[in-house]
Amino acid sequence: MGLGTTAVSPAHSGRARHKRDCEDSSRRDPQGKLEPGDIVEGKRLEYYNEIGRCWMRCSVIDVNAETGGVRLNLNPDRVLTLIEQRKRLRPLTCPNPAQLEWVRETLRDGRFDEEARE
Repeated sequence: MGLGTTAVSPAHSGRARHKRDCEDSSRRDPQGKLEPGDIVEGKRLEYYNEIGRCWMRCSVIDVNAETGGVRLNLNPDRVLTLIEQRKRLRPLTCPNPAQLEWVRETLRDGRFDEEARE
């Protein structure tokens, strides 16, 4: 994982597994639609990593105006085509109130290590 990135671990029973997780990332479908014009250099997004089966925070470092291909800070040598972008990129997401409450309870009850092992 590159600097400044955070893996979003799969959630268990719809609960965030890490306080920086944003949602149930076991679901691969992007939650928000991104149009090619929405993706600009410097934009922060989430990228779906097939190997780790998780969403990772990333930044766009280059956009090819002719092809629409983008390069991300996670793997600067790779260009994502428009088709790959639709499958693997989504806007940053935020935790819902139930996920925030689960994190608070887990930390308050000292169950963080136990939950991390599940």
